Amino acid sequence: MQLKNLPVQSLAAAAATDASAAPDGVGPYLHPVELVVRGDYLDVLTYLKALEAAPWAFQWRRFEFTTDEAGPAYRIQFLTLSMDPTWIGV
Repeated sequence: MQLKNLPVQSLAAAAATDASAAPDGVGPYLHPVELVVRGDYLDVLTYLKALEAAPWAFQWRRFEFTTDEAGPAYRIQFLTLSMDPTWIGV
């Protein structure tokens, strides 16, 4: 399993069609995280259901399935929202 933070972005900048017109540095902030897991589909599905049942809320952003000589891999991006531009590092 791999877990990493992606660059933080203000919600205003993310929602703007012209990102240069949106004020950056204004909260709330999107904190995207990328999770890569490998394994059997049903095991990954069970893990993701447990993740969704956690008491903290997040939004799914992307789900990508790939396979190579090591087997299937599932790349999942999700994000949380906060008023603070800094966040716990993973």
